[in-house]
Amino acid sequence: MLKQIIGTIKEQVLHTYILILAVVLAFTLMVTLSSYFMTNIVHKQLRYNALSALSSLETDIKTDLKEPRAVLGNQSEYMRVLIMRGAAEEAVHTYLNSITKYILQNEATQLSGFKGIFGYFDVLGGVFLDGDNRLPPENYNARERPWYKEAVKAGGEIILLQPHISIVEPELVITYARALFDDNGKLLGAIGMDIGFKRIGNISSTRIRIIIGLEFC
Repeated sequence: MLKQIIGTIKEQVLHTYILILAVVLAFTLMVTLSSYFMTNIVHKQLRYNALSALSSLETDIKTDLKEPRAVLGNQSEYMRVLIMRGAAEEAVHTYLNSITKYILQNEATQLSGFKGIFGYFDVLGGVFLDGDNRLPPENYNARERPWYKEAVKAGGEIILLQPHISIVEPELVITYARALFDDNGKLLGAIGMDIGFKRIGNISSTRIRIIIGLEFC
């Protein structure tokens, strides 16, 4: 009788242990699954936030780059009219000097990151003129440079080159350029304008820090 009672007690204790173990395992599984699902939710939210920040960054950059494009558009059209009215090399160079000086003196309010405006003028006998009187490297051939070739190919539309090292200064820049044509489609030349690449970094630095922070959370 005593053995039977002891056996029953052992069996109940065993069942209790099994029940406790089952509860512990179930709780552990529940915590694990909960953590997994919460981690996925957090990661999805972080990914969504990062993509939103990237989209906003792209919008910021596109909006910001409208300013130098507009400046080059206005100056190139004035230059085209000036040349078509018979302006000689000296007059064209004087105008490039004056507009360069004005922008540099008022860079904070006029065009941040401005690094210079220049042009190659076929109609003036094939001369390269720079608004800040900078000299290109020896044996420099503007007609073989990407800014000139791409501008001519674009047929009068403004083009934007990928970031590259300036030919006159060891600095990373982006270049806007536009070919000039007369009313009959004759090529007059092309003008270009360099903008320091730091402009993009300075304006978008806040969003970039946000993106980096989200990616590494």
